[in-house]
Amino acid sequence: MPVFQHLLSEMGMYLDRNGEAIYGSVTWTTQNDTASPNVWYTRNKTETTTVYACITDHWPGTTLELAAPKPMSDYSTTVTMFGYPGLLKWQMLPNGNMSIEMPVLFPDTKLKHGWVLKLTNVK
Repeated sequence: MPVFQHLLSEMGMYLDRNGEAIYGSVTWTTQNDTASPNVWYTRNKTETTTVYACITDHWPGTTLELAAPKPMSDYSTTVTMFGYPGLLKWQMLPNGNMSIEMPVLFPDTKLKHGWVLKLTNVK
């Protein structure tokens, strides 16, 4: 029984942190990223230029490459991660994909399973 309580507790923490990308969301025009297959997309029903990139498998390392979202031409795109303060740096790669610099997470962090990036002003 304690194992189930632990799992339910972790699921609750995940939903508390990332609920914006889950509750009231719909699938985006692309469901799954081709450059990073462990990334799945949702979006808010009303805000069409905000996309949530849900990383479902393992920590991507120092950078995450995304093929589907494209920044606006004025480079007003921002990337944040739920549960992590501040903006994440990103750049366009020669192949047209976005490369996002992922933060360094320490072992004692509460961000252990499943991470969500919020990308604003993308198409």
